[in-house]
Amino acid sequence: MKYIKCIIISLIIIGFNSCSDKNQGDFSTSPAFPTLENPEWIVIEAKPGEVIKSAVYFHNLRNDKNISLVAQGRDAIEIKENERKEFKISPAINEQIGIGKWIEIDKTDINISPNKRELISFEISIPEDVEKKIYYGAIVARQLLQTNSNIGNLNINLEVGTRIYLTITDNPKNSKTIDAEAVRGRWQIVKTIFWSVNVVIIFTLIYILFFSKQKHK
Repeated sequence: MKYIKCIIISLIIIGFNSCSDKNQGDFSTSPAFPTLENPEWIVIEAKPGEVIKSAVYFHNLRNDKNISLVAQGRDAIEIKENERKEFKISPAINEQIGIGKWIEIDKTDINISPNKRELISFEISIPEDVEKKIYYGAIVARQLLQTNSNIGNLNINLEVGTRIYLTITDNPKNSKTIDAEAVRGRWQIVKTIFWSVNVVIIFTLIYILFFSKQKHK
């Protein structure tokens, strides 16, 4: 009976498993090449039959231990609820028929050190005969946690996803993207120059003050 209860509760948890596009406290995801208009999402326009290459980052937000995640491609839908658009990512147990089916991820099992991140590359192979419209999907980081209770072991899935908006059209437009690494590198250069200039100014002022005092003596 204890075994049966454990199975039932596990099924309930899986069936109602939700996926956030923010973070789950311990980990988060983000586009490697975000667009200027929507830096938190992957927004693509493409023709039928194209193969799209992109990437996301999985971030370990903990500072005390490694974290193991599984990368998955999923379908999604966008619906209107209470005057707001809600982005719903398909559960892993559902059959993926759109973006989730077309995605191929280079590396699915990821172990990330504390306060580090991992680049996850993937391809979206668009079918030739696909209907021209907007498709919704996500790259999901999934963590399986096991907890003990008085009725047995429970499996809990924590998931975070980066949204994908894929528009299939005969005349795709190229979105202006930001290379996150390049931006970070340029910012480091700017900071280095800033502090170098400040150091020069400080030493120049000290030099001027020192010699002005020497002249007055």
